[in-house]
Amino acid sequence: MATVRNEGDFRRAFAELIDVYYQLFLAEPVLRDIWSAAQADKALRNVQLFESRRNGALVADGLKRLRPDADPAAVERSAFVVMHLGEETMRPRRLGRPH
Repeated sequence: MATVRNEGDFRRAFAELIDVYYQLFLAEPVLRDIWSAAQADKALRNVQLFESRRNGALVADGLKRLRPDADPAAVERSAFVVMHLGEETMRPRRLGRPH
């Protein structure tokens, strides 16, 4: 997102981010087991939530450069929700089947 200067840049960077993240889960089946175990532990769930916030902040930074007049808090909240729900959607289900 650091190189985002226009909407086309943002779309390409965001698509690449999502593709890389999803490919990571497909390429490393052990991540499914780790993710499943993490869901049973509150501390590990909090780590995942922290990571979703961090990833959302990266997306928000790009968006705020594109829309400097937008409410920064609203952009940050929206980016967090998109990243958190997106990450949860991309992770393989506990039964071991990809979405």
